[in-house]
Amino acid sequence: MRILVVTGEFHHGHIGGAGEYAYNVCRELTNLGHEVDVIASSVYEHLESMQNTPFAIYQLKFPSPLRIIGMFKWSVAAFVCSTALMRRKHYDVLYVHHPEARLYPLFWRSQIPMIASIHKGWALTDVSISRPSKLIEFLWDLAVIGKCKKVIVLNKHFEFQLRRWGIPGEKIHYIPNGVDCSEFIAKKNSEKLRHKLGVPQDATVILFVGRLTKHKGVENLLEALRIVYRRMPRPVWAIIVGDGPLKNSLIRASRNLSNIVFTGEISRQELLSVYAESDLLVTPSQGGEGMPTVILEGMASGLPVVATRIPGTTEIVKSDFGRLVDAEDVQQLANALLDMISDQVSLNQMGKIALLSSRRFDWSAIAARIAEVFKFSLET
Repeated sequence: MRILVVTGEFHHGHIGGAGEYAYNVCRELTNLGHEVDVIASSVYEHLESMQNTPFAIYQLKFPSPLRIIGMFKWSVAAFVCSTALMRRKHYDVLYVHHPEARLYPLFWRSQIPMIASIHKGWALTDVSISRPSKLIEFLWDLAVIGKCKKVIVLNKHFEFQLRRWGIPGEKIHYIPNGVDCSEFIAKKNSEKLRHKLGVPQDATVILFVGRLTKHKGVENLLEALRIVYRRMPRPVWAIIVGDGPLKNSLIRASRNLSNIVFTGEISRQELLSVYAESDLLVTPSQGGEGMPTVILEGMASGLPVVATRIPGTTEIVKSDFGRLVDAEDVQQLANALLDMISDQVSLNQMGKIALLSSRRFDWSAIAARIAEVFKFSLET
């Protein structure tokens, strides 16, 4: 098949699930023998270094960050670019990543089937969306889905809500997020990164990876860590990887917590090393997720997981290698962390189970399921 992909975010090696998802799908589709062209924003500087990919990337300058005017201008530019490409090539499928290419689907008029992957949570319950915007986002989602031949969702809650609001079941395909298991290195006794960050070699390391925004729940994590540090006799450290608008306020809030490191944004190789040298991954998100990439990456690195009980995590985090807690309950979060790290032998065993469990989310299998949706859309 010839596939045209339209996405706002598109990257490999930087924190941000939707862009990483789009990149990995495109890579695996080409591995399966399909021809892929990508229309993406070049607002992300690292996109310019991706010239040796097996697919063509058409970079469109984004006039501003993903605000409504910027999205409109970019969507018009993407529509013009895709129309020009259509004159030169015959595509079988148009594959849109929503909400990064939020306005684009409404411009589309071709007979070529349009399939959308929706990366976020259900708008009416999405904590990352402001209250006045929820209804607009909800109506927008339904409008986009109405234009698509098929829609791929990353969690079962979204599938349930779409069916509840009258979207035909045969139009909806639940396919979980994926991870490149081969990229993640096995547990090793490397001391370089811990030494660089000032983390003792005998410390138990709790890891957070993600954008430092309100709905990621890092404030709750800091409060839980205060409880953990008081009750745990062995040295426990936390590494917070990522950048975002709350970074400075979180650093100020953690000034009296000595055993915590904020790394900011780091390279992909450093991130792989952080995963390998940590003992436990925590994702205290309040909601608004499709299916967190960092959980799958942690599992592929052999890390047990403590996560909040939200759509997208309940499908992947199981009791034999992880714990689920209520999103707003700091005490539950602290208790789960203490329960997990109190027995190092059990923690190591859970890490092995997490590693094995990650294999069913390998991108080679996930992309094959997505390709089957494309094929099915051509036959119906």
